Amino acid sequence: MTAAPRDADGNEDGHYLLLTSGAGEAHTQLKSPWFREAGENCHIEMDVNFFDPDRAHIVVVINKESSSDSPVYVASDPVSTDKSWNKFTEKIGKIRERFQLIIEVKVQGGTRPNHVGIDNIQLVDCPRETMPVPQPCDGRHFQCYNNKCIAMDQVCDLHKDCLRGEDELQYCDQTPEGTPCDFESGQCGWENGQAHLEWNYYSGLQAAEMTAPAADHTYGNASGHYMFLDVKAGNFSSYGLLVSPVFPPMPKYNSDRNSPYYGSCKCRFFIHMYGAHVGEASLHIVDANGKSSVWREFGPQANAWERVVATLPIRYNASYQLEFHGVRSFGNQGTIGIDDISLSLECFGLGVPEEFRQGYNVDLKRPETWVISKPSVPEPNANVLTFGTCRTTGHLGPQQRTCDLAYRNSSVQVQVLDYRHYKGVQRWRVPATGVYSLVASGASGGKGFESFSQVSKASTAVSVVHLNKGEEIFMVVGQEGTTACHKDATGTTRESCDYGVPRTIASLSRLHRVTGLWRSRRHRASRDTSSELLKRLRKIQFEGGGGGGGGGTFVFQVKDQLQVPLVVAAGGGGLSNNKNDLASPHGRGENHTVGHGNGRASEPYGADLACSRSGCVSVGLV
Repeated sequence: MTAAPRDADGNEDGHYLLLTSGAGEAHTQLKSPWFREAGENCHIEMDVNFFDPDRAHIVVVINKESSSDSPVYVASDPVSTDKSWNKFTEKIGKIRERFQLIIEVKVQGGTRPNHVGIDNIQLVDCPRETMPVPQPCDGRHFQCYNNKCIAMDQVCDLHKDCLRGEDELQYCDQTPEGTPCDFESGQCGWENGQAHLEWNYYSGLQAAEMTAPAADHTYGNASGHYMFLDVKAGNFSSYGLLVSPVFPPMPKYNSDRNSPYYGSCKCRFFIHMYGAHVGEASLHIVDANGKSSVWREFGPQANAWERVVATLPIRYNASYQLEFHGVRSFGNQGTIGIDDISLSLECFGLGVPEEFRQGYNVDLKRPETWVISKPSVPEPNANVLTFGTCRTTGHLGPQQRTCDLAYRNSSVQVQVLDYRHYKGVQRWRVPATGVYSLVASGASGGKGFESFSQVSKASTAVSVVHLNKGEEIFMVVGQEGTTACHKDATGTTRESCDYGVPRTIASLSRLHRVTGLWRSRRHRASRDTSSELLKRLRKIQFEGGGGGGGGGTFVFQVKDQLQVPLVVAAGGGGLSNNKNDLASPHGRGENHTVGHGNGRASEPYGADLACSRSGCVSVGLV
C-alpha cells in the first residue's frame, strides 16, 4: 500500500481519510453538514497527500440551498510537489443562505497503485457577520426551519414546500376523513353521487389506449392512484358527481372581515382535463339548504396535472359537503382526473392561535358531535327553461302581451323588443353565472297543395357556453311555414282558398298577392283590350301552391353593437305543390363528425318537442 505512515500531524497512531485505487479508478464524495451562512473572509483548509499527483484529482463544490443556483466549483487539483502532506487553502467567500461543501475525489490507478489522503478539514474565518435577525412569518404564512415563509394554503396539501417537508407534518393527521387524500390507500370517503357517469378509482397502469393520465400526481408514476371520469359511457351533457364525506362547520373567523383569518378556508386539488370532448369540471359546496358554485373550468386543458386553490364561501356555519362535477361535451374523446384533494387547516381551526379561534371547539374525531343532518345533494339540470313562438304564426314575430300570456304558468320571463331590426326578438337575462346548454330547434316547413300527408322536418342544434349573471341573450324563434290551400277528398278546393279571379281592371293589382300557380290555357303575344284581358283571366285554372319555408331559430348576444351567434338551427323547407317532388326538404341536423360538412338529415324535432311544429329554445344549467 502507498498510504502515508503518519497523519498530517505526524502521529503514527493518528487517523485520516484515505482513498486508494489499484489498476482501475476510484472516486468518492465527502459532504459537509449544512452551514447557516459564511462571512466575507471564509475559506476552507485541509491537508492532502498524494502518491502520484498527476493521477489524482480533488474538486471543492459549494452547494447552496436555493434551487435557482447551480453548484459552484471553487477549486480543483491542489498542487503537491512530493509525497508528503501539503496544506491546501481556498476561499469560500460571503454566502447569505444555507450551504454545504462537497469534496469530490478521484484517483486513477495504473501499473502502480495510487492514493489520496485528506486530513484536518476546517473552515477558517467563517463566523456569521452582523445581519438583521430574520423576522418571524406573519399569521398567514408558515415558517420553515430555515426561516423560509410559505403561504398557509401550501401546508398539508400533500406537497413538500419546505426543504425538510415539515409543512406536511403540521396537524395533518388531525383533520377529519376526506382530507388530505392522495387516493393511495383508497377513496378516503369520497363517493359517487347519483348521476349519469361514474368516477372510478384508477392508476396510470390502466390508462392504455385512453386519454387518462399515464401517471398520478402524488408519485408521478403509473402505479399511483387518482379518481377518473371517462365520458365514453355517456351522451352530450352527461355528468358525474364525486361527493366528499360530511365536513364540520367552518370557524366564525372565516366570515369575520376583521380577522386575519378571514376567507382562509380553501380547497386544494390537482386536476387533469384532456381530450377533445371534455366539457366542464366544477367544484360546489352543498348543505341542507342547497348548492353554491366554488370553481369552474371549461374545455380541455394541457395534458398535465394542474394545481387549483379554491376559496370556499365564507358563510357556512353548518356541516357541508364538497362535490366535484364533471360534464361531457359533444363526443366521447376526453377524460377528467382528480388527485391530492385537501382542505386548508384553517377550515378546522388547526394551527390558528387561540386568541383568533373565536371559541371554535369542534372535536374533529367525533363527527357525531357536529353532523346535525346530512346535506342533500340537489340534482343539476333541475330547471330547464323553454322559449317558444308565444303561439305566433305568420311573417310577424310575437308581441309582449302574447309572450306574457304564453309564459304565464312558467318561470320564463322575457322582454319582447319592438324597435328597428329587433322587432319580435325575445330578450332574456341570465339568472346565475354558470355553464349552460342551449338546444335550439327550427320550425317545420309548410305543406303543399297536393303534399298534405308529407312532413317537412326542422333541425336541432346544440351549444354549451359559459354565461355570466345579468348577461342578455337574444332569441329569434322560428315560426312554422304557411301551408298552401289543399284539395279535399272530392278533389275540390276549399272555399277559404278560392281567391277568385279579378272581375275589374282595379282587381288586377291583387294578382301578385294570390298564393298559387296560375296558368293560361292560351297565350298570345298581342295587345289586348282590358275587357279581352278580363275574359282570358276568367279562364285561368287554379292548380294550388307550395308551402312556406319554416323559420330558423337564432340565439345570440350583442357585443359592441355586433351580433354574436351562440346557436342556430335551420327550419324545414316548404313542401312542393307536387307530392312527387319532395327532394330533401328537411333542415340539416347536428354534425357528429370531426371534419366539416352539412351533417345528417334531422329527425322532426319541430314536431316532437313541446314546441310542436314551431321552433323553440331550451336552456339548462349544467
